[in-house]
Amino acid sequence: MTSRGKMICVLSIMFFGGSFSRTAGDPEKQQQGDLHKRFEESYEAWKAHCESVRMCSDMAVRLDSPHYRNIIKMGPRVLPLVVDKCLHDDDEFAPPIGHAWVELTKVWPVPGVNPWAETRLQTWLEGGEELATERFGMLYRSLEEKESSGLSEEANKLRKSIRSLGLLALPAMMTRLEDGDEQVQPMIKNLVGEEMGSATDRDAILLWWEENKNVYSVLPKRCSK
Repeated sequence: MTSRGKMICVLSIMFFGGSFSRTAGDPEKQQQGDLHKRFEESYEAWKAHCESVRMCSDMAVRLDSPHYRNIIKMGPRVLPLVVDKCLHDDDEFAPPIGHAWVELTKVWPVPGVNPWAETRLQTWLEGGEELATERFGMLYRSLEEKESSGLSEEANKLRKSIRSLGLLALPAMMTRLEDGDEQVQPMIKNLVGEEMGSATDRDAILLWWEENKNVYSVLPKRCSK
């Protein structure tokens, strides 16, 4: 499958097989349409802002826009729209929408903390949830080894590395919790934070996940080749 074909497959899954998938008559359909409209309005206004400051090379100036903040406030539900802009808006004044992807997914792109800090968005999309699960598993197995050996300092570094994967690792964490591994529980709470509301014990967290996994599963299932 060509790179372009993979991206079409990825976006088809994200829009029609994930949180944006709705059947006819679904009461949330209008809400999804409203969200899409608000995103497009904020995105175009942000693009106009970026065009107005095009002579400034400071990225912070481009991000210093209420329209950018509006997109972030919409939460992970708009990530498929963010990805679509990342891949397809090649306008010379296109805003740096990749920053929204990083902020919404809560990824820490910090070399030395995140082993895959420089991984391109396209790589994550093509690898999908499976790639994130594989990378989380590598770090988590190392964490268990360091803890069993009493190497607390190295274990803490690995916890930070796991946290640096952000929401990309959340489905894998939830699978661990479902399987009875409650060590991941504080990791999940630390990652999701107030968005999880009053869910604190295992059963409440899993119930929250069941109700919200379409929004917080931010990577698609890998397309078959």
